Amino acid sequence: MRVTKKVGFGSLAAVSAAALVLGLSSAPAMAAVKPTYEGVTLSSPGTIKTPSGYTATNKTVIVTINGPAISSNNHYYGYLQNPGPSVTPLKWNSRVKTQYVSKPSYSSSSTLDPALNNAGSLRVSSYTTPGRYRLAVPVTRSQSGTVTVKTGTVDFTVTATGATSKARSYWPSSVFGRIGKTAKLRASFPDYLAGAKLRTYVKLKGKKKYKKVSTTTVRASGSLAKATIKIPGRYFKKGAKFYTKVGSVPYASGYKGPTYRLKKK
Repeated sequence: MRVTKKVGFGSLAAVSAAALVLGLSSAPAMAAVKPTYEGVTLSSPGTIKTPSGYTATNKTVIVTINGPAISSNNHYYGYLQNPGPSVTPLKWNSRVKTQYVSKPSYSSSSTLDPALNNAGSLRVSSYTTPGRYRLAVPVTRSQSGTVTVKTGTVDFTVTATGATSKARSYWPSSVFGRIGKTAKLRASFPDYLAGAKLRTYVKLKGKKKYKKVSTTTVRASGSLAKATIKIPGRYFKKGAKFYTKVGSVPYASGYKGPTYRLKKK
């Protein structure tokens, strides 16, 4: 037996007027200049959701330099020192080994200005490990040959939606087994779903409701996570339908897996 899955612009004056109405500005937002180099502050990116597709999510972080204005002998740099900006994982699903944690990346201009709201960018892809992170941005001030480095930090969270987790999971298109005998379905998942509970539900032909028939746990397996789902023989019958719910784990939501229908081969 085989189970298959269901699977023109107007005048310059008009354009200027529209810009005023919309509140648009061609100049970057201005920041307050300080008489001394007091430090660096970063805006909070909040919680960033991983995308379910191939296009990465970019979140703006404003880097504010609390220091004197730029002059002929006073400048600020974002990448002059080594190490430069960094993203450090703080918390994540403990079943994911450190070497498999995929961090967000950060980029910004190499030259910075205390009179401007300098914009950096955090990049998160569908392969970024959900968890809690700390962004550190050191800024070097060079004044008449004297170098001073101050670092701004901010913590943020990355979460994975059910759609992202489902897109990164593998479910077979068919399940093989003998009627009345226990059938097995093997699936793989992104590593951060290790520890998630899998609950399988079956609806027999002629019945109106699904019934939970088995529970198992996703196990870590290197850079992936895997599970073997068993369908007891007394439920593996002609016309039966079944699906599995994937439970949530820290920083990642669960989702409903595909529905399978038992048909004659």
